[in-house]
Amino acid sequence: MSPPPVFSHVPTFTIEPLGTVLGWLRAELLVRGEASLKVPDPDAGLALGLYPGETGPAGIHRPYLTWTDAADLLDAQVLTPVRLGEMVQLHFRRRRVLPPDRTPGRYAAGTEFTRVNKLEDPHFLHDLAEALARASLEPGARVLSLGVGGGRELEVLEQVYPGHCLQVLGLDLEPSALKLARDRFPAHRFPDYSFRVRDVTLPGLSALGRFDAVLALSLLQSPGVVQADLLRTLRSDVLAPAGTLILGFPNAR
Repeated sequence: MSPPPVFSHVPTFTIEPLGTVLGWLRAELLVRGEASLKVPDPDAGLALGLYPGETGPAGIHRPYLTWTDAADLLDAQVLTPVRLGEMVQLHFRRRRVLPPDRTPGRYAAGTEFTRVNKLEDPHFLHDLAEALARASLEPGARVLSLGVGGGRELEVLEQVYPGHCLQVLGLDLEPSALKLARDRFPAHRFPDYSFRVRDVTLPGLSALGRFDAVLALSLLQSPGVVQADLLRTLRSDVLAPAGTLILGFPNAR
């Protein structure tokens, strides 16, 4: 990542309301794609035990979480802050937004989709682990992962149920993505893991039998999937009577 540009004038915000700061940031990002500003050092406020919005020697205390949340809200990233005495200089840069990919193979190995590691998102990792733990899977339980892709999210099963011999089946339309899953869970180490090419929108899912847990983490937004029909099929024909259904809904900005 390239360093932030040098601006001749970097505004300083000390006691201005957060709404004022966000309005300025939004305008700068729209025009320039980048924005730098100086604000009171969040670490100094934490050292004084200040709550967000309380005033310290340099101005209103706002922790770094405020600024990372602001960046997320504005589709931007925050670069490494620069400490300047009682202040820090923050630099925001607009994210590179890719156009929606509607072409065949958009979920293939090596594409933008498969490069994303959702397990690096603390919220996703925590929520998925908690949901799997609540499923209370016994050794030998059957787990079905729909739209499994490269299978990275299945690593959480090993974290939540270490030593359990779970029977895991992953389904996906993309053969190259399934190869990634097989490489990640080789048969000699995971003999009870299998991966198949399968269109989950076609009839016949009931032939796979009943499962104690069904995961659909990156599927419901896919073209051709009618959510109501798929969920009805999973509930009536695939999920065991006391089974757990874990769904991931896309965060559509």
